[in-house]
Amino acid sequence: MSRFTQNLVLALCGAVTSVIIAAILAFVELQWGWALYSYTLWVIIPVGAGLAGFAAASGYYFGSRLLNFRPGRDLLVGITAISAGTFFFIYWLEYVFMTVDGKQVSDAISYSEFLNFMVTHTALSFGYRGHFFGGGVDIGAGGGYLFAALQILGFAVGGYCIYMYLVGLPYCKDCGRYFKDKAMQIRYFDDTDTVAASTEAFLLKVREERFQESIQTHAATGSTKPTGSSMFKSSIELQRCKGCEKRYLKFGVMRWVNKEWKEIADFGYSTYIMERVEIVKNLNP
Repeated sequence: MSRFTQNLVLALCGAVTSVIIAAILAFVELQWGWALYSYTLWVIIPVGAGLAGFAAASGYYFGSRLLNFRPGRDLLVGITAISAGTFFFIYWLEYVFMTVDGKQVSDAISYSEFLNFMVTHTALSFGYRGHFFGGGVDIGAGGGYLFAALQILGFAVGGYCIYMYLVGLPYCKDCGRYFKDKAMQIRYFDDTDTVAASTEAFLLKVREERFQESIQTHAATGSTKPTGSSMFKSSIELQRCKGCEKRYLKFGVMRWVNKEWKEIADFGYSTYIMERVEIVKNLNP
């Protein structure tokens, strides 16, 4: 499949999910008056539109993973444009299906007139932790256009986030494929000294390009399961390119803080290797 065809299929996948999300949001608003995509944080942060844009662009993710194809910058404009266009498609669906006194709105005015009316008659409700106070406040024509612009931006940002996630995944540039067949090896440690010694031993081997030995060294340290006193964990992630057999190896160390694992950035390491290394069974209980 050519790159042009792959881009076309990805664009179609994104367009399909955008239509589906737009239809759901329009239906909810017409039925119950909830414009879910209009929710904002501190008035200016379009959280609802961002999440809606993210969901609308999910087709790019599924299409990309299905085709094993990473979108390039040539598709970025299309992704953000289609995501932003979801905003206008929602209003178009409402325009087509909305009735007033039993009559179709579309029979009386044009879509541009409808859109202009809806935008310039925007009313905001303010709330805290899900509790809204008083009725809506009309923000006027200028405020309405500004609010609409923020929503469009939110939809576009949602699509952009999908794109950035896809291009950030491990990818074999030689074969043009994502790495797959992920395998993990995780070890747990009770104190700083033991995790530091394990990390140092692992990194010593990888610097000497003795990658399989580094994995075996890691497997012989720590414990396979967390204990009540486990404060650290280290992990090796190994993925394989099915085209050229290149491996992607990623190592990281995390610390248990405030009831969650947080990565220690200084100990992170990743590399691409051609050696056919594999995750081994844990050598310690």
